[in-house]
This record gives sequence, structure tokens and C-alpha cells, in this order.
Amino acid sequence: MSSIYKFNGSNPDDEYSNRGRYYWGRAEVDGLPVRSKTSPPLLTEDEHERSYVTVNDAHNGTYHTWIPKENAKYLRILDEAANGWSTIWWINRWPEDVEIDGRVQKGMAVYVEWVRHCKEYRGRGVNGMTQEFGHGQAKGPFNS
Repeated sequence: MSSIYKFNGSNPDDEYSNRGRYYWGRAEVDGLPVRSKTSPPLLTEDEHERSYVTVNDAHNGTYHTWIPKENAKYLRILDEAANGWSTIWWINRWPEDVEIDGRVQKGMAVYVEWVRHCKEYRGRGVNGMTQEFGHGQAKGPFNS
């Protein structure tokens, strides 16, 4: 079982949420969830390989690790990267003086850029022709 499967059922609410939710049924096979607005179609293995592409969604943010909610988001990013769902492109950390419980202490701020990976049904075949499926058989430009 791939370690990405620990996120089974996750559907992060972010700027890409309008592109669908994550489906985890093939995460063990593909190493990534499928993102879709509807349940992914049932396809043969060959149809699946020709019909899905890997997409990468860019994200960035600054997190103040002394603020529990921001630290949780930052740790989620690290966890996703450690388990193969995301890749960190850039990270910069710096100390900041912060007041915690009436005392000035050192806190850590972090700026991070990352991409989250998933599969999406491309829905269109070669030369812009629509790909159709029926009873496990590919029709149109993919049945060579």
C-alpha cells in the first residue's frame, strides 16, 4: 500500500476545489487520487492509462508556526510532501519575535511553495475528438 493512501477521503478546500473532489479508489495503483466533479467512469486498465493525465496545482503561503491553525496547515504540507502527494519547490524559514503568554519569545515563520499532484480525466481524445466508452471498450481515436 502506498503511503499516499493515508490521505484517503481527503478533499482539501482550496482555490482548486471548483475542479472537483478527490477519489481515492485507484490511489494504490496510480500513486495519486483522481480529481473529478463526478464519480470517475469504470474503465479497463488500458482505457484508464489513455484517459487520465497527471495535473499539478501550484500553491504558496506563509505560516507562523506559533499559531496552532497555521502550524497545522504547514505540517499538512510537509506530510503531503513526505508521502508523495505534493512536492515542495521552495521553502524559507526565519525567526520572529512574538509575544506568547505575555512574554517575547522566538517563533518560526515559514514561506513555502508546493504543488499537489492528482489525476484528471482528460475527456477528449486525439485531435480534439471526444472519447466515448461503452462496456469496457474504447471507441474512436484510441482503438488502434
